[in-house]
This record gives sequence, C-alpha cells and structure tokens, in this order.
Amino acid sequence: NCLAEFEHTINLSEIDLLTVDDDNITNNNTCVVELPVSKKIVEIKLATSGDIKNITKQVELRKKHKLHVSETAELHKAMIISVDGNPDVNHISNFISQMLIKDSKHLKKKYEEFKPD
Repeated sequence: NCLAEFEHTINLSEIDLLTVDDDNITNNNTCVVELPVSKKIVEIKLATSGDIKNITKQVELRKKHKLHVSETAELHKAMIISVDGNPDVNHISNFISQMLIKDSKHLKKKYEEFKPD
C-alpha cells in the first residue's frame, strides 16, 4: 500500500557525501571549464527547464523541416555563457559549430558533474 506509514531510521554517517569541486564555481553560480584540446576557457550555467523545453522544440522543428540538428550543440548553446571571457552570442555560436569532439565530450561531462542530482 503506497499510503501506508512506517518508521525507518537512517544512519547519516553511512551515506556517501557528494564532493563538489567548487574551485571552478563562480560567484554567479556558473562553472568555468578549461577544455582539454583547444584550451579554451568556457563558462557554463545550468540549463533551466525552459531551456530544455526550447531545445526539444528546436530539435523537433528542425527535424520536421529535414534540417541538420544536433541536440548536443543546442544544449551547448543553452549552457555556454562565455568563451575565453567573451559573452557575445555570435562568438559562442561560432565556437560551438567548430568545437572539437573531445572538447564537447569533456564539457558535457563537466556539466553533468556541475548539475545537481
């Protein structure tokens, strides 16, 4: 029964703690990542639920019109707020379109580490 009440004791000393490398977290709650191949410094933010909905909408729209689409590139557009300190949207878009695969995978990995569970 899902509504049944029961008592359970949890020993907090047995719970694994999540460690966060806060050296790369800024005062704006963004994260700074150095990419391994290009050595670019990328500042990222957490994608909001609105960002995710927009990405999904963009991907579906492009697929519908048989246009090339990359969900990863769309996610990068939503989360990257600067490249080497430059917040210009055109600069970021150009960088994303030329991003090396190893850099992209590293950025995605760091994003997963940065976002809360």
